[in-house]
Formats: sequence, structure tokens, C-alpha cells
Amino acid sequence: MRFVVRHWRGEYSLARSFWINGIVLFVPALIVQLAVVIAARRLGFGHGVPYVATLATVAALGYLFVLWQLVGIWRSAGRSRAAGRRFWPLAVRVLVVAIVAFNAVVFVAKSLPDMQRVATERP
Repeated sequence: MRFVVRHWRGEYSLARSFWINGIVLFVPALIVQLAVVIAARRLGFGHGVPYVATLATVAALGYLFVLWQLVGIWRSAGRSRAAGRRFWPLAVRVLVVAIVAFNAVVFVAKSLPDMQRVATERP
């Protein structure tokens, strides 16, 4: 739990926050999300409201995880900038804004319509 709190507060170095807590931890989290969705389909939840509920839950947990990652990275970049570094903190913050914007567009343009379509499909 201490690890989670320290990252959230931006107490890790920018390099660790970005590469380890951001990039390296994202891969297993994505694999877990995909495994849950695949398992839901194989268990017969491949359509309708139960499947959409599964997708929504997985998406919500995924977005919470990404929020934790991005807040910690943002705060770490702030600490790095306060320590006198200029380029990487700014570059990372620009990237964080781009990731948030990209995720918002994907959620509105793709995820919501897909969940709506799947909820109304007949088996």
C-alpha cells in the first residue's frame, strides 16, 4: 500500500514513475483486463446487459488504474521540475495531457457506442 501512496504523491523519481509505474505496470494491467473480458465471453456473457456490465466494470477499474498512474507521473514531473530540471518534466506533462485527451476521445467515440451496441444485441 505504501508503494501506491508514494507513487500517487509523486515521491518516486520521474524515471521510475514513468517507466516502471507507468509503462511496465500498464502491460500486466492490460493483460488482466483482456483476460476478464475473454473469460466473460467464454462463460456466456458475450452479449446483453451482463456483458456490458462486465465491460463497464473492467473499463472503470482500468481508468482508475490509469488515473493513479498519470497523477503520480504528473506529480513526479512537478517535483522534478522544482528540482531544476526543465525538459523531461515538461515533455512528460505534455504526454500526460495527450494520454488523457486520447482516452477521452476513445471512450466517447468507441467505448460508449460499442457498449450500447452490445447491450442491445440479441444472442
